[in-house]
Amino acid sequence: MIRRLILWLAGGMVGLIMLIGIAAAWLVATESGARWLLAQAIPRLPSALQVEAVNGTMLEGLNFHNVSWTDTAAEVFVAELDTRVELGPLLRRVVRINYLDLRTVDILIGDAGDTGKDPEPFTVDLPVTLELESASISDARISAADRAFEIQRIRLSGQLAGSALAVQRFDLESELADISVAADATLSGSYAADATGAWELRLPDQPTLSGLLQLRGDASGYRV
Repeated sequence: MIRRLILWLAGGMVGLIMLIGIAAAWLVATESGARWLLAQAIPRLPSALQVEAVNGTMLEGLNFHNVSWTDTAAEVFVAELDTRVELGPLLRRVVRINYLDLRTVDILIGDAGDTGKDPEPFTVDLPVTLELESASISDARISAADRAFEIQRIRLSGQLAGSALAVQRFDLESELADISVAADATLSGSYAADATGAWELRLPDQPTLSGLLQLRGDASGYRV
């Protein structure tokens, strides 16, 4: 009888493990699993964030349609967002994003007004390491009051570990200007930063201007 009980328990454990494996595979490898995860996550996200539709899988990558964020400070609309996050590094508390592509982006900056108060210190200290291997933003428009700035493309890669930010690549291309920046910074404490950039400015009916820019220092003083 004991032998039969042991065999029954062993069979039950194997069956449970198989069930968990099948459920995990359904979540990460099927579109219906991805949609179910999104449905569970949306009620826990800020109400300012809205997602109309999602396609793809957690394993191969996700495609989001008509993503928007609306609050008193800004309104942001992204027609399409493609991304893929590696699942293995999550066990080491590393969020590794293989790619993040945003297409047709509209940003409307609101008028927050002058509250007469000094802004609160901006501090970032993530409990995980965020690695961004490749990101791009194409066809973007930033509007504020009666002014608008159009960006053809932004390319970005970098890492954020705790409060330590490393920007390995930031390239901005627009009709008015091109900018390339690499930087290291601390987003807390003394806000130490070390950045190097190259820029080219093309004003109407003016010669093209270009140059190099280097910034070093901390909150007590930055040298340009």
